[in-house]
Amino acid sequence: MLTQKVEVCNLALSLLKSPAITNIDTPTNEVERQCALWYDVSRKEILRKHPWNFAKKRAVITRSADAPAFGFADKYGLPNDFIRLRFIGEDNEGLVGISYDIEQDKYLLIDNDGGASLQIGYIFNEETVVRFDSLFLKALALQLAVNLSYGLAGKTTLRTDVRDMLMEALAEARSINGQDKPPIRITKSRVIGARRRYSTGIGYEGNPSRIPD
Repeated sequence: MLTQKVEVCNLALSLLKSPAITNIDTPTNEVERQCALWYDVSRKEILRKHPWNFAKKRAVITRSADAPAFGFADKYGLPNDFIRLRFIGEDNEGLVGISYDIEQDKYLLIDNDGGASLQIGYIFNEETVVRFDSLFLKALALQLAVNLSYGLAGKTTLRTDVRDMLMEALAEARSINGQDKPPIRITKSRVIGARRRYSTGIGYEGNPSRIPD
């Protein structure tokens, strides 16, 4: 298990066939300076690319006194550690069909009938290496290697190879993440279902004359 930023950097450097380093907090050579420059950028990139389970949070955000100039009625302040929005509302059903916007990475704009607060789920800016998922560590090292490749390796083919590995790592993470999430149980109303069948011209069990009361 990796515990420090420099260990993640060395994992990335190994992909580029570059010698290991000892410090990025106070860099003393060009490789350490490049790693210090790209580490946080790469970490936030990977956090935004996938809804990692270890980086999920929920919050109740507060309506701002300053309404948007146009387009939406309400504006809410996002948490300081916000990286990516996952869902809006208590149902945890995602963002499909919801009209909203995010501005300055600080505000969520939406029509919420002037509600004083709003529930959201989001990916937060996790920085502690020991809390990183193993798949995230792999993806982070690959993303860091991609970002470092031109400056350190100078080889287009190597950059392409590492990028392909990164795409495979993210696909694997999506697959595992889907297995970790339990299925959502949906309870359907018999009456509502009947009304929907009637409105679309399909009767109860295929017979329009058998729609229940």
